[in-house]
Amino acid sequence: MPCNCGHLQPNEYEVESKLISEHIEYVLKKQKSNVPKWIAKAVRDPYGAPHLVANLTVLLCDLCRLMSKQEKEKIIYNGRSTKARKLADWWDEHKCIDKGRNKEEKKKVAQEKLKERALNKLTKQEKAALGL
Repeated sequence: MPCNCGHLQPNEYEVESKLISEHIEYVLKKQKSNVPKWIAKAVRDPYGAPHLVANLTVLLCDLCRLMSKQEKEKIIYNGRSTKARKLADWWDEHKCIDKGRNKEEKKKVAQEKLKERALNKLTKQEKAALGL
C-alpha cells in the first residue's frame, strides 16, 4: 500500500487560501461569471493554493470593493445565506485590517516627511557630524 500524507492538517496559509477561493467562487457564481479553473482547483484541493494567498486576497478584495451597493446587499450581506454571512465576516475583518494598514502607512509617510524637513534644516557640516 503506498504512503500518503492524509494525516497532515492544512496550515494557516492553506486554510486561508481555500477559504478565500471559496468566497471568490461564490461571488463569481452569484455574478453569473465564469470561475477560472485555478480558482475551482484551489476550492477543491484540501490544501487550497497557499502560494496564491496574496493574489487571492487582492482578487476577493477587488471583487467586493467594486460591487454596487445593491450587489453587496444581494451577495455579501444576504442574511439568509450561510456563504454570504461567512463572506460578510471576512469582508468586514479585511476592511478593518486594510484601514489599520492604511493608517500605519500614512503615519510612516508623515514621519518620513517630518524627518526630511528636519534634515533639510541642517548644514552639511551638521549632517556630517551626525554621520548622515
